[in-house]
Amino acid sequence: MDVYVQSAGRDPEYDYYWLSVCKKGRFFRKCPPHIGEINRLIQSESCSVLLNRYDEDLILVVTGLRSKERKDYCGRTVRNSVLWAGSINEEKAFRHFAAKILLDLKYGKVEIIDIIDKSIDFSEDFNINEENMEELKAGEISEEEFNEVKNILLECQSDDINEKELIEKLAKVTFDGESKDYKIRMIVNYFKFGFYFDKDRLAGLLRDHYKFDFSSTEEKRKIILKKMIAKNTGDRIEDLVRDLTLDEFSKVIEKLNIFPSVVVTDKKNPETLKEANIWRGLSNLVESEDWEITGKLKSSKKKNNPPSAFVTAGNIIPHMEMDKIKDFENKVKKILKEKSRPVIKEIENIIKHLKDRHDANKKDI
Repeated sequence: MDVYVQSAGRDPEYDYYWLSVCKKGRFFRKCPPHIGEINRLIQSESCSVLLNRYDEDLILVVTGLRSKERKDYCGRTVRNSVLWAGSINEEKAFRHFAAKILLDLKYGKVEIIDIIDKSIDFSEDFNINEENMEELKAGEISEEEFNEVKNILLECQSDDINEKELIEKLAKVTFDGESKDYKIRMIVNYFKFGFYFDKDRLAGLLRDHYKFDFSSTEEKRKIILKKMIAKNTGDRIEDLVRDLTLDEFSKVIEKLNIFPSVVVTDKKNPETLKEANIWRGLSNLVESEDWEITGKLKSSKKKNNPPSAFVTAGNIIPHMEMDKIKDFENKVKKILKEKSRPVIKEIENIIKHLKDRHDANKKDI
């Protein structure tokens, strides 16, 4: 199981971004899989919950959780978001954990939310890692400078080096004289994220067993097979929790070869939820507090078909030759260089999708 956390540090240079944990236990910047599709279905700045299957990944994400104690340099409360990525074999654990989070949010309980909050904290540590090294190369340093810097960073990778020591080592690099101090500061900040999280604790939350005491006189299978949306209210959340924890759920997944998708958010256009074929969607922009039936679950003809792929690079740009893809990639990187690393990462994901789609189309011909 992979765990990703989006949060922020105390100081202004440690803005919001996603972190994950590499094999060596170090944190590194990495956008979660399918984050583009996810952000189109929720208002990520507010408290939202999404549970969905994308290809082989089963994704649960909760966003906009306000920290109890952590505040940024302006005194604003830091918001935390967590994404768990597992396999379809873990669907029951994912469903029950999502239900537990929804109940805690509904009743204002702190059990799960408090554990999530305490699993994330400010950090002054360096996380020098090879995963983000190549991204540093794309910054404002030459290839010669990068090679010198890389050797120093690799030497420090397994050490608990402090900021002063790292600056002293980097000062020996032959930087361009006018921008030397700026480049050293950029490199130092690049591997110092401002926060950390306890991956084992967050992963353990999902594997805990949660008990629910709900009863329903309605026919279970008919409830599950209906796709519905409604206004985000306490009563509808309780309905959703009951539906999510029905034993019949696993049988439907196995028979239809799909995972019914769930979106609970603050403000999201109901038409967006309908177009994305969401199984249960709750949004404050839906006018009716009663469930509105939007359709019925249907068996997936294609194995591993994601149930609610809303907009992807594949249907934005359905056909593109490889030389045009590379030209597009170079132009985008040039425009966004040093403007927004998370945006660049998302663009890179789109470009990878385009290249994979191009290669797949060639094989089919």
